[in-house]
Amino acid sequence: IKEGLLSCNKCKTDYPIYNYIPRVLYGELLEIPKWFIDKYHIVLKNSDYKIAKLEQKRDSSSVFEEEWNIAKDWGHHKSDKKIDLNDHRGLLVEDSYEYAVAMFKRISFLKKEDLKNRLVLDAGAGVGRYSFIASKMGAEVVALDIANSIDHIRGDLRGKNVHIIQGDLSCLPFKKNIFDIVFCLQVIMHTPVPRE
Repeated sequence: IKEGLLSCNKCKTDYPIYNYIPRVLYGELLEIPKWFIDKYHIVLKNSDYKIAKLEQKRDSSSVFEEEWNIAKDWGHHKSDKKIDLNDHRGLLVEDSYEYAVAMFKRISFLKKEDLKNRLVLDAGAGVGRYSFIASKMGAEVVALDIANSIDHIRGDLRGKNVHIIQGDLSCLPFKKNIFDIVFCLQVIMHTPVPRE
């Protein structure tokens, strides 16, 4: 869906979809373009307690958003080396596809056979490198991130069996137990309340 509204009957809240990405955020974290508000003649309503709870999360999002904007072309630095998706030894040039594959295997402990035909959540997708790799290994991936930099990954991941959502790790917009596998790589330590 290119654009529109996603309505939650339970909480009576509308969430915008634009640039093919559902934006399931609250309060100041949800930035809606003026053209969207004008076009759909909407007023988004959010509970005060959710706004207060989530305002603090803007800090980690804004810190990494600039880095993600710089790193958005990570996958375009391919070497001629053939990658074995079942091998997780050795690291290569940082920001190359090969390096990302090696890092993914080293820190996630996931193999191709673990991911094939599974529904997977990449919680804190950043520029989408691990979402892309998991999809190449056979998974259907939901890439979720809080930052607006999520818009940069849509083009690279289109048609790759990856669904992109802008949302918050501490307030996930999914049914319980819907995913076969969840990975959250190099993210939790940067959140305001890691245990949560």
